[in-house]
Amino acid sequence: MELRRMVENDSFLVAKLHREGITTGFLSTLGIVFLQRLYRAIDREKGGCVFVAADDGNFCGFIAGTIDIHSTFRKVLIKNCLVLGVAIIQYMFSAKNLIKMAETILYGFRSDGGKSEDRQCRAELFSIVVANAARGKGVGKCMVEKLEQYFKEKGIRQYKVVTASNNQGANKFYRKCNFILKSSFAHHGNVLNLYKKDIS
Repeated sequence: MELRRMVENDSFLVAKLHREGITTGFLSTLGIVFLQRLYRAIDREKGGCVFVAADDGNFCGFIAGTIDIHSTFRKVLIKNCLVLGVAIIQYMFSAKNLIKMAETILYGFRSDGGKSEDRQCRAELFSIVVANAARGKGVGKCMVEKLEQYFKEKGIRQYKVVTASNNQGANKFYRKCNFILKSSFAHHGNVLNLYKKDIS
């Protein structure tokens, strides 16, 4: 299996897999074009990364992360507001969607609790999806290790990930990868679990 940095031609497959694999997230409802542009922007941003997994030319999955979720969110939105906005203009005529968009934007700026150590943890595994045909083969674990290698090279010693509390598969996967559940909070009307992991 090959693990490598995403290239331009991978963005459609990454976006398609995001929509298929993250069915409860609001971002998945915004269309392939938006997701393509979002992941390209994340990967181009300093400190952001998207890695893809492939086996004999077959796309197996992807993982995206950033060393500073707050900085990456701000810069991606500011630098790409026009291209991202054009991609989702058809969704802006719904008050419900506008509220969810605002919540999504504000997520990058939210605090993870009152403790200073929680606020200081800004590195995040933003999203990870393994293709159905590749599940059960250790692809997800390999991608997490690849992201952690990237984080370590950037001097990161702890990072976090957020997932829906009712997503049993994802919660089980993160626990298996030695993440520790730290807190839960409401977002888009759902309860999300926040996990952290030390990689020092």
